Amino acid sequence: MRRRLSVALLLLCVPATPARADWLITPFLATSFAPETSFLVFDEEQGRKLTFGGSVVLLGGGILGIEGDVGHTPGFFEGKEPQGLVLSSRVTTFSGNLIVAAPLALTRESLRPYLVAGLGLMQARSKNVADLFPVDRNLLSATFGAGAIGLLSERTGVRFDIRHIRSVGGAMNPFDRPGVARLSFWRASAGVVFRY
Repeated sequence: MRRRLSVALLLLCVPATPARADWLITPFLATSFAPETSFLVFDEEQGRKLTFGGSVVLLGGGILGIEGDVGHTPGFFEGKEPQGLVLSSRVTTFSGNLIVAAPLALTRESLRPYLVAGLGLMQARSKNVADLFPVDRNLLSATFGAGAIGLLSERTGVRFDIRHIRSVGGAMNPFDRPGVARLSFWRASAGVVFRY
């Protein structure tokens, strides 16, 4: 009995091996869609826009991880007409996010679903033909979404996700429509994951 008790105490005193956390670097291509804005822009039919960017995630075998994410959408406020009134525009997002993922013990090395949420900065820029009411704003933004990471080898994999990004707070303009965020849109992305 004493021997078993000694072994049990010895095992309790041995420090546990630290959980391994991986850096996941993901360049991505995305489409931004379903935009809503209270900014006075002259091209109404904005539609889907190509977005590119990247993210860096620190994620271990447990459920929690952190992420830094950057996305850039040129021509965000421009309509489908080639001779539209908006000359140039862009929206760039920077966010720091918390990731809640399925634990590695459950998924092993297969597809690993996750939820993501965080805060960041959204830069919106737009110039139009008449140079009236140009958009040049930095806005606090919130991100909510979900996705999945699938590793294809020890070092590479793929990642898919969908996110809703919207501005929060900020002073309103006289032209703002009630109940509409200053700027919001959805982003669906796919990227290649490099694990370090």
